[in-house]
Amino acid sequence: EENKDACGGATLDQVKDQLKQMVLQQKQQALLDEHVRTMGQRMTIEVSASWAKEQSVLARDNVVDKARSSGKPSLVDFGSTGCRPCDMLAPILDTLKEKYAGKLNVVFVHVGQEQILASRYGIQSIPTQFFYDKDGKEVFRHTGFWPQVEIEKKLAEMGVTQ
Repeated sequence: EENKDACGGATLDQVKDQLKQMVLQQKQQALLDEHVRTMGQRMTIEVSASWAKEQSVLARDNVVDKARSSGKPSLVDFGSTGCRPCDMLAPILDTLKEKYAGKLNVVFVHVGQEQILASRYGIQSIPTQFFYDKDGKEVFRHTGFWPQVEIEKKLAEMGVTQ
């Protein structure tokens, strides 16, 4: 009765079967996750060297890794269309791409279209901007909208000039 509001006004008797099923599913998922996570501790896992090499090449065949390995500093923005802060940032990125042409890679990654890449970079909120030096090393990360003047201050700190 004391948590009735959390269940839309339903009583425990009305929701206990659904709650029981939900808790059972959560426990099953936790056991499965633990089983997969510890599999390598229980058995030897062999991976073909040629397969691993092929997968490594495929994993790096994307706009972010290409920008990072170009020898130029890079600004990478993970975002989406229809996200208000992302949409506000889009014209700023276009301006920066033009203003620093030849000196800075400016890359936009649409997280809805590049879900694996977004996951690889740990994107949990958008927009998220990554700043990389000319060697491809991450030097700064920012989440949320950021005005052009602040982005350019960070670029200047990195030695990126017009």
